[in-house]
Amino acid sequence: DTDGDGRADTFQKFAEGLFMPQGIAFGDGGVYLCEATELLHLRDTDGDGRADDRRVILSGFGTHDSHHAINAVEIGPAGELLFCQGHNAYSFVETPWGSESLRRAGVWRYRPKTGRLFGFFNESSAGLNAQGVTSDDFGQIIHNSGAKSGGFHTSPGMVPTMRPRTLWAMVSPDRRSSGVEVIGTAHLPDELQGCLVWGGFMANNVQVKNSLLAIQLQQETNRQITANAYPHLNASISTTINPNVATQVIPNFISPATYQVLIDKGVKDGNGNPITMPAEFGFVAAQFGTRYSANAAVSLTQLLFDGQVFVGLQARDASIAFAKKGAELTSEVIKANVLKIYYQLLAGRTQLELLDSTLSFVNKNLSDTRVLYENGFREKLDIDRVSVQLANLQTERNKIMNLLSNGYYGLKVLMGMPVLDQLVLTDTLSPAQIKEGMLATTDYRYEDRKDFQYAQIGQQLSEYNIRRYQLSQIPTIALNGVYAKNAQRNAWNFLNSSQPWFTISNVSINMTVPIFNGFVTRSRISQTRIELQRTRNEIEGLKRTIDSEAASAKNNFQSALTRLDAQQQNLQLAEKVYTQIKKKYEMGVGSQTEINIAQNEWKAAQTNYVAALSDAMMARIDWLKATGKL
Repeated sequence: DTDGDGRADTFQKFAEGLFMPQGIAFGDGGVYLCEATELLHLRDTDGDGRADDRRVILSGFGTHDSHHAINAVEIGPAGELLFCQGHNAYSFVETPWGSESLRRAGVWRYRPKTGRLFGFFNESSAGLNAQGVTSDDFGQIIHNSGAKSGGFHTSPGMVPTMRPRTLWAMVSPDRRSSGVEVIGTAHLPDELQGCLVWGGFMANNVQVKNSLLAIQLQQETNRQITANAYPHLNASISTTINPNVATQVIPNFISPATYQVLIDKGVKDGNGNPITMPAEFGFVAAQFGTRYSANAAVSLTQLLFDGQVFVGLQARDASIAFAKKGAELTSEVIKANVLKIYYQLLAGRTQLELLDSTLSFVNKNLSDTRVLYENGFREKLDIDRVSVQLANLQTERNKIMNLLSNGYYGLKVLMGMPVLDQLVLTDTLSPAQIKEGMLATTDYRYEDRKDFQYAQIGQQLSEYNIRRYQLSQIPTIALNGVYAKNAQRNAWNFLNSSQPWFTISNVSINMTVPIFNGFVTRSRISQTRIELQRTRNEIEGLKRTIDSEAASAKNNFQSALTRLDAQQQNLQLAEKVYTQIKKKYEMGVGSQTEINIAQNEWKAAQTNYVAALSDAMMARIDWLKATGKL
């Protein structure tokens, strides 16, 4: 921007000849670039504003789908490169440390100083089509899934593993999105600083509201179908002015009759000769009509038989059921997302309670250490170590509070609540609550799934569609009636009741018989039958999908419960170990190092327990959804 108007008026082409660049980040004296299968570094070495040094940092990234290629490269909080990859990409990258792979969507981390590359979230376990990654002021990494999956707190899942571990979204937007950023610029208001923003695109609407509007649209469509079976009554009134009455030329039919009378009477002409019939009489120009005319009419049309209309009337209930089931299906998705965020917030609150308990212990330890120091049994260094631990725990608590606050905002948006309204969670989350009534029976029915119900109604509508085209081959019958009054005058005095009006009326029955239309109807019937068969095939495929989802959800839930039990026991054991070491420390037979180790292990056990608690609840929700019991 050379003139300060806030708009760029010049540009410099830095690099060209690229195939599909989808991410750029400044660093190491140039720019890093995501370029299809390669991660490049471009640099201008002679100061002419154009890249003359091009270096391939890594290659072998998947390009199975163009918009799933590596993208959105960002400099991370530790100076590493972070970038994303979409759902249909399979990457196998050779590095100085060996081959690294990432199957489907995930996040990459590359450390330029060491050349190490790590891939996280195999098998799209943290959203489809990852398209955006960033970090906040606390070094927490966040990435975005563009396919309406939402924003993910990336850091907890950045553990290299080939076994996918599902990471749940912090917030699920109602639209597709690309890119994510933490606002930290004076160009935007203070109330937005620190907020996450996504670039939304496609389907800018509220899903549930639109699905409910779809029901209303179908109701109006049904009213239009019903209207075809009702009588159609219309009235019309018109008046016509003829400045020049139309003249018509007709054969002269008057003269022959006149001549014939004269001949019959024996009349003679002026010469005394009998009058004879001329051979040609010519034409006469005549005007038929008046200068003014008026007409008032009422017409009635009643459809007596039309096979397509009758099928439409029969399909009205199924059409409404189809729209309602679509709304229920949308609501179920929203409900699942609300439940997941809700219970994640409860798990976060549990983590906060556990952390507060740890803070209480550490505060007590700090107080005891100071007393021991004052009596000469401990060094000043011991007090400093405990103080550092306490400060770290307070920082961690602040992070959790911030995440919970953001989670509340996301939950409000998802539920349609105003962000400024207060939302209080009154429930608690416990292992007993998660296990209650679950896996008592593994039976499930396809008919309990709303997507299966939706598909069955769709099949029913396809069958109606076939009948509609079949019945279009038989005749249609309609009754028509007209009652009218008209008048013709040479002066416009139609409001004069003394002048006559003439009555016109008729009743007719019309039958339309389809004979030949170029085989269009036959083709339409064949097309709808093919569509019906495709729907049946999709229902069979949906059955297999439901079986797979139910089996997978059951396995995941059982595994999550096992991990939860183990982490619950581990948490109790870690607390017991810390308590015992603390007692030894107070008796003078333990060291501050032992307390530090025990405290770190206890905190890790708390984190693992909360993660297991959240995973188990998410698995419970997935099991309920998979079996149609959500």
